[in-house]
Amino acid sequence: MPLSFHVGERVDMSGLGTLGTGLMQNFHPYRKLWSLLTFSGILERHSAMKVVFTEGQLHWIPGALQDADQFYASFGSLFQPKLANSPSYYWFQNCYATFQEDPVGLRMLSDIGADRVMWSTDYPHSESVVGRCQEAALAVAQATSDNDARAILGGNTIKLWGLED
Repeated sequence: MPLSFHVGERVDMSGLGTLGTGLMQNFHPYRKLWSLLTFSGILERHSAMKVVFTEGQLHWIPGALQDADQFYASFGSLFQPKLANSPSYYWFQNCYATFQEDPVGLRMLSDIGADRVMWSTDYPHSESVVGRCQEAALAVAQATSDNDARAILGGNTIKLWGLED
């Protein structure tokens, strides 16, 4: 069974500017968590473990992978433990992300892996695409190839959770 993390870290929402700051922080927490799982060697030691970063969008992933690989190449002698592969390798071996609407992330799909992405609706929360599900799903289909759209809109989920007939 995949290990899933959901956005929703506790954020101070008092004072000027904190609503926007809180939302930006709350809906983008996964760079730190992915880094911890990767650089600690957890994903390397548990190569069969699958991790899902839920509702944190997609666009954070390419930058995180790029930075992690660059930092590891530049400072690798200082890192403990030593990894057998570049940090981005563990994204493609172990990790997935869900999103509702992320046109920027979909434009970077080749850097994320279409097989690592799953669309979600987040029903019944207020920030969901409820009432616009068809429009949001159509946007995925229009932004990707037919094969990628089928995978993102359900195929990857079916495969990851073993829901095949």
